[in-house]
Amino acid sequence: TRPQADEILREKSGVFAGSSALSEVIFAQESGLKAIFGMAFAGTSVRTLTLPASVEYIGAYAFADVETESVTFEEGEGLEIDDYAFALSDGKEDSFEHFALAFSSGVRSVGRFAFANRKGISSVSLNDELEFLLDGAFYGCSITNLILPEGTAFETEEEGVTVGVFANNPVVELTLYHDCTMTQLFGGIPSMLNILNVFKGKIAEEQFRGVTSVKNLTLRDVDEIGDYAFFGCTGLNGVTVPASVTAIGDYAFSACSDLLAVVFENGSDLQEIGEYVFAEDEKLLEVDLPSSVISTEFVGVFYHCSALTIANIPASVRLVGDNAFAGCSRLVSIAIPEQVDEIGAHAFDGCGVLEFENVKFDRLVSLGEYAFAGCKLLHAVKAENIALIGARAFYGCEDLREITIIGQKVADLIDSPDKIVSVNVSSAAVTVAEEVFDGCTRLTAVSVFTAPEGIERIVSALKDAERYAAKIFVTQESYRALGEDLLTAMEGFLFSAPTDLNATYSFDRSMLTAKIVSVDVFDGAVLYLPSYVYDDEGVEYEVTAIGERVFRDNTSIEEVIVPFTVVKIEAYAFEACVNMRTLRFEIGSRLTYIGKQAFSRAESLTYVDLPDALEEIGERAFEYSGLITIDNTVYSHLKKIGERAFDHTERLDELVLYGAVEEIGDYAFSYSGVSGITFGSRMEDVTLGAYCFADCYNLSDETIAYVTENYTTDDTTFHRHA
Repeated sequence: TRPQADEILREKSGVFAGSSALSEVIFAQESGLKAIFGMAFAGTSVRTLTLPASVEYIGAYAFADVETESVTFEEGEGLEIDDYAFALSDGKEDSFEHFALAFSSGVRSVGRFAFANRKGISSVSLNDELEFLLDGAFYGCSITNLILPEGTAFETEEEGVTVGVFANNPVVELTLYHDCTMTQLFGGIPSMLNILNVFKGKIAEEQFRGVTSVKNLTLRDVDEIGDYAFFGCTGLNGVTVPASVTAIGDYAFSACSDLLAVVFENGSDLQEIGEYVFAEDEKLLEVDLPSSVISTEFVGVFYHCSALTIANIPASVRLVGDNAFAGCSRLVSIAIPEQVDEIGAHAFDGCGVLEFENVKFDRLVSLGEYAFAGCKLLHAVKAENIALIGARAFYGCEDLREITIIGQKVADLIDSPDKIVSVNVSSAAVTVAEEVFDGCTRLTAVSVFTAPEGIERIVSALKDAERYAAKIFVTQESYRALGEDLLTAMEGFLFSAPTDLNATYSFDRSMLTAKIVSVDVFDGAVLYLPSYVYDDEGVEYEVTAIGERVFRDNTSIEEVIVPFTVVKIEAYAFEACVNMRTLRFEIGSRLTYIGKQAFSRAESLTYVDLPDALEEIGERAFEYSGLITIDNTVYSHLKKIGERAFDHTERLDELVLYGAVEEIGDYAFSYSGVSGITFGSRMEDVTLGAYCFADCYNLSDETIAYVTENYTTDDTTFHRHA
């Protein structure tokens, strides 16, 4: 027992070293001891040890190879524990299974290998004031749950890290309040770490890269996730990103092969998202990026996320970059923000079941090679200002019907030009390639957004492709600028421009949309409705609706072209237009509703190709019309056919309805000439109204039996009056 008056243990190093009989050391309650020098008690048999608050330094090897049961540090003002101070030699084991170790607030520094090989240490409580933990400090202990406070500093690899502070420990749960690396902590990738909690600040670049054992991740009060932070963490199956995170770096969660879900907390402050953030997360199902994102580039974010079904592009994005969704073979829907002006190479390559929610890219100026390759459900691309289109941009787009070119051949962009029915020539085109329409055997329309110098070549190419019935459309501005020579060159082709209507519009100034509410006089044969108009102040509005009775009883109209912008055709809009022969909706039409009697008594109208977006056909919409054929596709969104919608369409023959039709109204096809009925595979629970096929005398018994067997009918469904 040292006397209270001693201020320092002054004996030379190793003063009690090797004294195996020494089993107890007691320091006075008010000890003034400042330092215990190197090897002072090395090799002794001290079992318990309580170090007084006055001690400021414990030297190297001071208690080395001492099989101590417990060490207690009393509260002090600053203690430095030197290298190997409590270490056991290689091969030497603790006699005690549990060595409880708690650092008081006075411990400031723990030296290299200070507690090395102390297998009895299964847990350690580190104080918030701990300033330094040097390499190997707890090497070879039995720590399973580790909490590291915020202020602690570690040696860097450049400063000589060789094994890591907690190397060779079976750490299962780790809680961090700062950005130390796995090399600093464990000398490499820990193999048993299962639970990871990060509770403050920035997650550093590559901080947890390749930690494959982590399955449970909790983030709290984190403001930034660095590049490659969780790259290759193949055990992760879910991540909740706290609202405090403002930036996620490149490849941050890439190659996390078991990751199923990523959720962003409500009120997220996320602003920046890096490249390839979720790339090759092959089990990731759904991600809804927060609206707070202000990143303008979206590069490789979901590259080869082959299980992804739902995702979004933040409204701030202007560049949908290379490989953004490449290989997302199960992605079903995406909306591309209107301000996107560039889509990179392979951006949507291989998105075979993806349906695009818009098809007009008003600001798009560049499209990379293979950008939409393999997008089998892409129907149309209208990009009137595009200046660059990469090779094979639309290869494998089996259902593409409308395409935009600059000057190259259609066949340079798509491997099935025979399916293209409409071609847009960009405003950036000066001329077009010879044989531009080679293979376009179904081409019916060419839209020219300016009058390029090579317009004669367009005409020549149409002739070479033997598309003599194809129509050429230009903007109103371009039409006025055409000279006599160009008009002569186009002779023999139906040429039209959006009609300059003397119309009255109602404007929704919040949505920048317009509705045609009346037309003074229209006595032309071809009505090509405008897609946009300007108010008295020069503000542009998108035409989205045709109002009630606007063209009712017009006998001069023979052809109507409805622009893709129109969402709604209201009641009686074209009722009794008895000479209307052709009703054409631009490819990519957004039309969702046809109102009551909109085309009633259009007795010359024989054919209509219903837009895929159409959801409802109002009552009596086509009654007493001359329809022979109704065409719709397997991608139809049609849900409701109103009462008497096709009543007395006596020339109507084969009826094929796709979509997910839920309701066919009373008398919908009564007195029609329908001879055959085919319902699409999604029409499993359709409700058939009373008398919906009444008095359809051309229906065979086999057809009636087919419908009766597969759908709910009653005695009125196929009723025939005597």
